[in-house]
Amino acid sequence: MRNLTDLEVLALARLITEEKVNEAREKITPGDYTVPLDLTGIMELTVGAKYNQRSPIRIKPWNIICRLLGEVNTQRAERGEPSLEIGDLALETHEDNDRLPKRFEKEAAEALKTQLTAPLIECRGQISVGRREIRSRNL
Repeated sequence: MRNLTDLEVLALARLITEEKVNEAREKITPGDYTVPLDLTGIMELTVGAKYNQRSPIRIKPWNIICRLLGEVNTQRAERGEPSLEIGDLALETHEDNDRLPKRFEKEAAEALKTQLTAPLIECRGQISVGRREIRSRNL
């Protein structure tokens, strides 16, 4: 038995979506299985060239939270108040509205865009699938 070629790996990866994997997993009961594979068919792939593009600047919310918490705790200590703990804040905000983080993320992204230049990164070309005729036979 031979190993799959790189093109065969790409073709199979394009055939199997995460949705299909999740759907199949729900139907299979726990256990040990021997699965004979005998696939035949043809698939046309188009592999695009590598290209460069500006990467979005990634926001690290935990870094911002830690910085803010440190600043707040410094001010609270100056007033003789107890410090705020991250665990307590997490418990208090667990039920908060989900729109707030999205608004925060958008505002932070805008601020970063005006202050920093997005890094140039190399991206792999896209893979698109043309004709596909794949069949499975039981051994």
